Amino acid sequence: MNDFLNQKLKNLPNHPGVYIMRDASSKIIYIGKATSLKSRVKSYFVENIKDFKNTFLVKTVRNIEYILTENEKEASILEEALIKRFQPKYNIIWKDDKRYPYIKIGKEKFPAIEVVRIKKSDGAKYFGPYPDSTDMQKTLKLVKRIFGLRPCQYNLTKRKKECLYYFINKCPAPCIGKANEEEYVNMIDKVKMFLSGKNKELLRALEKEMNISKKYLDFESAAKLRNIIFAIKNTLTRVNFKETTIDNILMNIDRASYISDLSKLLNSNVNRIEGFDISNISGKFAVGSLVVFTNGFPDKKEYRKFKIKTVKKIDDFKMIFEVINRRYSGTLVKKTPMPDMILIDGGKGQLSSAISALEKIPNIEKMPKVISIAKKNEELFVTGNPKPIILSKNSLALNLIKHIRDEAHRFAISYHKLLRKNLFIAFIIFISTLQLFSKEGTIYLKNGKTIAGDITKLENGNLLVEVNNCGMEFTNKEIKNIAYSKNKEQKEENFLQKMKNTQKAQVKEKIRNRRYAYDPLIYTYADKYGLDPSFVKAVIEAESNFNQDDVSWKGAIGLMQLMPKTAKQMKLNPNNIEDNIKGGTQYLNYMLLEFGDPSLALAGYNAGPYAVKKYGNQIPPYKETKNYVDTVLRNYIKHKRDKQLWYFVDEKGCIKISDKPKDRRYKRVEK
Repeated sequence: MNDFLNQKLKNLPNHPGVYIMRDASSKIIYIGKATSLKSRVKSYFVENIKDFKNTFLVKTVRNIEYILTENEKEASILEEALIKRFQPKYNIIWKDDKRYPYIKIGKEKFPAIEVVRIKKSDGAKYFGPYPDSTDMQKTLKLVKRIFGLRPCQYNLTKRKKECLYYFINKCPAPCIGKANEEEYVNMIDKVKMFLSGKNKELLRALEKEMNISKKYLDFESAAKLRNIIFAIKNTLTRVNFKETTIDNILMNIDRASYISDLSKLLNSNVNRIEGFDISNISGKFAVGSLVVFTNGFPDKKEYRKFKIKTVKKIDDFKMIFEVINRRYSGTLVKKTPMPDMILIDGGKGQLSSAISALEKIPNIEKMPKVISIAKKNEELFVTGNPKPIILSKNSLALNLIKHIRDEAHRFAISYHKLLRKNLFIAFIIFISTLQLFSKEGTIYLKNGKTIAGDITKLENGNLLVEVNNCGMEFTNKEIKNIAYSKNKEQKEENFLQKMKNTQKAQVKEKIRNRRYAYDPLIYTYADKYGLDPSFVKAVIEAESNFNQDDVSWKGAIGLMQLMPKTAKQMKLNPNNIEDNIKGGTQYLNYMLLEFGDPSLALAGYNAGPYAVKKYGNQIPPYKETKNYVDTVLRNYIKHKRDKQLWYFVDEKGCIKISDKPKDRRYKRVEK
């Protein structure tokens, strides 16, 4: 092993993870997992233990990347996902359609627990994936034995009599109505806690129920709960499975390799690529998206949204025609250059519509290459070629095309959702306006007649009376008197008061939300520097009450009140939120390492480390510092009790849930 390679391998971490090997053309040729990346990757280059495959692999590999994971099981899940996507040349397992299993709990009235290989968006609850199916089967048997859920997969609506499981006390027999639905759902909730690894919460809940049963002398229920608690405490081994996905790993290296591969495929230089997609629901809220990639990188300033104007029904072909026509014959032509390649999300029909639109546009100096990609089999359709092109899953060109297609789809979906949301808000405002300005009453006319209905004052000063969906307008000259219904007026007053209360609640919620706005950054850097996130939040609240623009009398700046001199030494911008949290947690960690005791660390953070040392490693006798330490410790208890859940929906529609968000895409679940 040469010195250069030896030095490179020394820098690899002793940590679980996945390693990715590429050849000279940047294609992925092998993906593997390891409990220690350093030891595993180094083993490939030891001469005396190379096997036949490794001999060829080592000669071919030119670049090795790695991704750190929390544990070996997470590495196994990630390895499987990457092999299935890229189909590396030297990998053998996981190239087929086999997947790690999940435990599924359905959403029916009395759900059973089953094992599945595919996770669907069907409203059911999935746990896993489980890399070790033996472990998973043991867990499943344990759940069924402890919690007494039905073990069968029968359709309960078609069952007429109980089965053998009921007679051997393995099933509560919901099929014949012997199971209490409320109790069954309660037990399902406990199973979900068990499979999620929330064991402390589960045991607390069970013990609380057991004590209540004892109090009301329900010893049978208490004994059952006692047995469940005993079984959990004696057989439970906490396994924390976390679904791991990775986006755009293909773009982590030199993008010129991808552009070069795509240019070879099209026999033309490709620098600027424009991707298009359509999004609608049954033809409603139809929108188009345009994304732009220059030299393989997204140019988000040039992204554009199109609201479909001429197509009023479900017709993706006409919608593509409209968007292409507007892009290349409208005002955008003068502002932006023509692309080298146009990518359409769809099949032959969408490609033909795009080409048809381009051919009808005059004064196009050079016609760009136009291709489309069909989602089902990732088939490519190119101008002038009647047959689809099917590339290897490891093709750099294909992976770049898929990356652009997915980005166009994401951008279209986001605009589509925005339109739906805006329409809903407009509808609510319209209804509120009707309630606000329409009052029930009776109009007495000068000619002696009376009209009763909903009375609305119009902009021209006249009054509109609506009776059975028919409206009549009267001028002030025709009206003798108006008598409004007292009940309606009271309702109106209640409505106005409710609106005021809602506005106050919204203001309070904005203030409350501000406290959680920085949680993903706090959790990220607290984890990086080994701090409790609740401790960091307690410091932020004491320093600036979560106001990023706050400036202390000392001249310290931002959420964590960094002194300009400290920030300069740490090469941070104290006005930048992320830099401020990063620098603050780093400095707080330094104080903890320096003094050991949290109270002294806080005193050092507030008054400076020299002040703490000056008074013999004691909290300085400054009133401000003492109050500060007490405040942070009080805040810490409050934030420690404040349990929050966070979620985000990825591009595939999967919902990720976490109580420790380390990604800005996460949104807080409202309590």
